[in-house]
Amino acid sequence: METSDHENITPRALKSRLDAGERPVLLDVREPWEFELARIEGSVPIPMSQLEGRFRELDPDAETV
Repeated sequence: METSDHENITPRALKSRLDAGERPVLLDVREPWEFELARIEGSVPIPMSQLEGRFRELDPDAETV
């Protein structure tokens, strides 16, 4: 059986963690026009259409949400 190295998190749980001072990397995978409509302060914008070619930009040791 294959195990996953990721887990799901709800928006409410993420907000609680952010309110508690935790600072995971917030990855925003929306396209640029979507990102311009609304953004989360401090998020890293890498559109889903570019993620495969740009995933090396992310710190593998950091928690990414």
